[in-house]
Amino acid sequence: MISDSDMLDGINAVLAKNFTNYRVYVNLQKEDYERPSVTILSGSKKMQRETPHIIHREEEYEIIIKIPTDSAGIAPLTDMQTVQHKAAAAFALPVAVADRMLLPQVTLVPIEDNAFAEIRLNFVFYDSPVETAPAEDMEQINTAVAVKIKNKETVNGNPDFKYYI
Repeated sequence: MISDSDMLDGINAVLAKNFTNYRVYVNLQKEDYERPSVTILSGSKKMQRETPHIIHREEEYEIIIKIPTDSAGIAPLTDMQTVQHKAAAAFALPVAVADRMLLPQVTLVPIEDNAFAEIRLNFVFYDSPVETAPAEDMEQINTAVAVKIKNKETVNGNPDFKYYI
């Protein structure tokens, strides 16, 4: 099963490659970081079991980008739009997450107050569930069943019947 840290590591790798001069933060409040910087914020997560061995997952992440400001303390809107489009283009290719390549749906959030640019990543994928019973537990269950079977002499009156587990 893909963990939260696997997802964050994959997203971080894309940002580190494309924003080499930016500091990358993970799950900090929007006002807690300096410029230039990129912050990854975990969003909503949905999991639904499709079969005993398959889980349908949807996970959302916000990417907040703060660019350097000018002498008046303002980040130019055109520069923020440029960096927002650069981030969206970086996630147009699949993201390496654990042993998978996941392609996110990318949404550009309108820039409202010139404070930062934002994109949202929505990953939809199938995963395996976390094992509920370790292999050792299953071995103990099989052994217990085998002992009970060996103690029984006949099945439905037939002494030659063999039990197979």
